[in-house]
Amino acid sequence: MSFLELAKENFDIVAVIVASFLALVLHAADLLPETYILPLILFLLALHVLHEMRSEIKHDQEVAVIHSNISSIDMKIKAGEISLIKPSELLEHTREMALKNKGEIWWFNICINMFLSDVVFENVFKPAIENKDTTRIIPVLKDEYRKTWERDVTPKIKSCSGAENVSSPVWVESIDENIAFIAIDSGEKPQKEADIAVWGEPFMAEYMTHEGGLKKSVPRYLIHVKSDSELIYRLKDIFDKYRHKGR
Repeated sequence: MSFLELAKENFDIVAVIVASFLALVLHAADLLPETYILPLILFLLALHVLHEMRSEIKHDQEVAVIHSNISSIDMKIKAGEISLIKPSELLEHTREMALKNKGEIWWFNICINMFLSDVVFENVFKPAIENKDTTRIIPVLKDEYRKTWERDVTPKIKSCSGAENVSSPVWVESIDENIAFIAIDSGEKPQKEADIAVWGEPFMAEYMTHEGGLKKSVPRYLIHVKSDSELIYRLKDIFDKYRHKGR
């Protein structure tokens, strides 16, 4: 912090010091009677005390706001707006989500290796495709996956009943978000729920394949977001942004 910034932040203290110094100089020059010096210094000290009291009140208000925000977040978590899906629960949970869908599904930034795994495809993607209540599935994926999708994933999808509900992927040159998610419509009046995977440790496990030493990422934990969470609106904004940006 520079001297000017320090002086600006503590202007009342600086004012007391400067005024006291000037008062002493003026008194030494016989321009200010001695009887004025002490009251002047006391007045300036009183201003300093008032400033400190105001700062203390402002600090207490800021702390109260922080505590209020923390309490609000804590209440939302306790109310079950979000939950952590553990590794042992992943396949069962994602299958239940697929079967629970009552409308449109979004696949956003899903790693292509997820589709290539027969176990994952059978438990996560196939149930969603063959769910009779699924009206449409919209994938938004990185363009680098296009060839692999057309060669390896499309045949798997075409082998499923309901394959016609899977739209051609929206290909995006790059995705800056460090998340992937699957969002479904749940309830009688469709409302979005989502499972979020976060790239990188500890949410994503990475390993090297034997074929050419390629790096693969596999979800270790998922964050489940219920329909009454404000986070759903943020996910919708992200999905719409890249959906309209793609080709």
